[in-house]
Amino acid sequence: MKKGIVIVCIIFLFLICFYLIYKNAFFDSEVDVVQKSELETNESDVRIDDHMKCTSDQECVPATCCHPTEVVNKNFSPNCSGRLCTMSCETILDCGRGKPVCNNGFCDIDVLQ
Repeated sequence: MKKGIVIVCIIFLFLICFYLIYKNAFFDSEVDVVQKSELETNESDVRIDDHMKCTSDQECVPATCCHPTEVVNKNFSPNCSGRLCTMSCETILDCGRGKPVCNNGFCDIDVLQ
């Protein structure tokens, strides 16, 4: 009986440690993107327009790591290394239904037919 309780406690502690170590890899957060962008630019007065400005399609990338709904200039993109996302097709940029493009000097989404 005591041995069973000890095993259950060890498993429970293992699960808590796993969650604390890997929780950021499983959940995408808009806050991470903003904080990273502010750190990279070292400017406190960056306007939203600056995040969207572009001169070519190659400068535009998804604004978030998982299931993006917006695009930004690659200089303001999130660091997605180590990030795990589901394979579900939830947004227009998922599964090749749309792609980031530069449209009249601003990053935009081109919906593919």
